Amino acid sequence: MPNNGSKGLKKIVTVLVLIILVALGVAGYGYYNGMQVQSYAKDGESMFNAVQGWGKGFDNSKDSKATKDQFSKIKNDSDKFLSQLNAKNAPSKAKELESNLKEYFTISKTLATDMEALANWAIGFEKIGKDMENIGSNASMNSPADIISAFKDMKTSVDAYVKELDTMQVPAVVSEQNKAMKDYLGQVSTILGSYIKALESNDLSSMVGIETDLASFLDKLNAMKSPEESINKVYKDKIDRADSLEKSIPGQISNLKSVTFAF
Repeated sequence: MPNNGSKGLKKIVTVLVLIILVALGVAGYGYYNGMQVQSYAKDGESMFNAVQGWGKGFDNSKDSKATKDQFSKIKNDSDKFLSQLNAKNAPSKAKELESNLKEYFTISKTLATDMEALANWAIGFEKIGKDMENIGSNASMNSPADIISAFKDMKTSVDAYVKELDTMQVPAVVSEQNKAMKDYLGQVSTILGSYIKALESNDLSSMVGIETDLASFLDKLNAMKSPEESINKVYKDKIDRADSLEKSIPGQISNLKSVTFAF
């Protein structure tokens, strides 16, 4: 009997030890997995914070160069973060966050790519406008030679930009404006060429008529339909979805960062 009791006790102890080991293993796995969830949430937070609020780039429309640089960075960051997310295995508890982050960065990359192209499209147009303004306000043009030189420079700028428009990849949303601008600027270039010849020959009567034509075409350029309305319509759904994700993702990250055990 004593031997049987001893054996029974050993079995009980063995079972208890096994239970404890299993419990410790489960707890260890839960703790480890919880740390993985926290780590994933922190990495996601770092990525999200780097791109969050990209829509504010639209507010910088007065400076197309700065806007282009801003969207270029957002595009590159979004692409990099998508690659990092695709290379990771998200813990099961973080799968929803993974899905939302991928969707968010896909939207930001898509829109930033188009916005970068739009900004690049606008930069050349703004330069043409500034060059035209400078001709009208340049007090240093004291001689006919200075005036002729300024208009030749203007024509060179217009011709160069028309060539850029021929090869520039622009989003479909501004294809109509792109074609119209190219046509108008081509006509402006022709008028500038005629005006330069009139200046060189001192043909004052021709200059008056040409100035009227040039002013008319410049008015047409200024009156061109802004692509803003079309842009807002085309991208509205994506922007709305990005806004929704920007509201939900921080809460998801906060919850996952507080996870201690996960199974």
